[in-house]
Amino acid sequence: VVHRTMKFKLVTLAAFAGELIMIALKINIVTAYRIAKLGKLRHKVLYSQSSPFSLMVNTPVVIRGLKEIVDKYDVFLLDQFGVLHDGANPIPGAVDALKLLKDKNKSMVVLSNTSSRAYVAAKKFIKMEFPDFNIPFVTSGELAWYYLDERFRGKKCTWITWRRHESDKYLNSLNISLASIEEADFLFFHGTQTIASNDDPAAASDVQLSLFYNGQIDFSMMEVLKIAQSRKIPAICANMDFSAMLANGKLAYMPGILKREYEMMGGEVVCFGKPQKDFFEEAIGLGTKAFLKDNNDNEMNLSSSLAKKKRVRVIHVGDSLHHDIAGAAAAGIDSLLITQHGVHREDLLEEETNQSISAMPSFITHCNDAVEAAVEVPPLLMRVTDICDRLQVARPYFILRSFAV
Repeated sequence: VVHRTMKFKLVTLAAFAGELIMIALKINIVTAYRIAKLGKLRHKVLYSQSSPFSLMVNTPVVIRGLKEIVDKYDVFLLDQFGVLHDGANPIPGAVDALKLLKDKNKSMVVLSNTSSRAYVAAKKFIKMEFPDFNIPFVTSGELAWYYLDERFRGKKCTWITWRRHESDKYLNSLNISLASIEEADFLFFHGTQTIASNDDPAAASDVQLSLFYNGQIDFSMMEVLKIAQSRKIPAICANMDFSAMLANGKLAYMPGILKREYEMMGGEVVCFGKPQKDFFEEAIGLGTKAFLKDNNDNEMNLSSSLAKKKRVRVIHVGDSLHHDIAGAAAAGIDSLLITQHGVHREDLLEEETNQSISAMPSFITHCNDAVEAAVEVPPLLMRVTDICDRLQVARPYFILRSFAV
């Protein structure tokens, strides 16, 4: 008990000192002390609810480009949508950022919640004219495929997928046939545009959904979920994301919404992808192995703690607080949040439009008016930390507007 108490006090003190130093860079030391003291009180509240290490509130650092932190890390785990591309084209600056990592001999792994298999995602990546650096892909769709191969090969399912599903060989390779929800052995949340009922592309019996465009679960989809829950059949989710930013700047809604709804109804869902710790560890192991190989390390026996044993420095770059940043925190690695092209872009713009000083982190907003007037926190940092605190999710280590050099 004494040992744990000392840990608590040391971490609280370190957090207080960190907040004090970061804030003092911009304002006078007296005001900084008053604000940091409020931060210390907030740390105490958080620590009383959970482990002091799991809920530590860090102050993110806003950087202007990847070059500011590239030498701090050996392995870069990279999200796709909102970081590297918009689903159709590379995001400006992303190609040069990859070239920088390659020139610096960094190990790269694309870690994505796409429901596609890894080889399909990699082919699409090259078609978008990204350089062929032979970057490995770890996708939620790949892990889901292996799970289906092990548990449901030859079974029947109701497939919620994408509109052009006839060209998708995902289920064909598993000898899984399509069936109505009254006959299916399981539900498969693969997409959000249609309930597929036939492999024949000429069939007109598919049920079209509006979920992809408006985030609302259609009546027909809700009926499927109700019947599935009444039959107690499991659902498999190949993409845990709630939304993704399209090339036209609009949000599209992903299968994670169906997963959340089915779980709220009491249904069983087996899911794969971020923010699951195992998903991150798969990519960390892959990236660490590649880094050690490139640097002529002879000890190649992988384990879940290899990165820590070999002191390999890993960071994840993503655009989602719920999946990328939270998952990186759970896996014990640093994170970089991309804000300009990702799923939180509209939230951040709304914060910028509707709030000024009131958008400060909550440990600052409790100060009096005189203190608030003296604070000069970078606006982007202010908005991101406020959203993190209101959503009660982990803060990123770094913040960058766009994945560029």
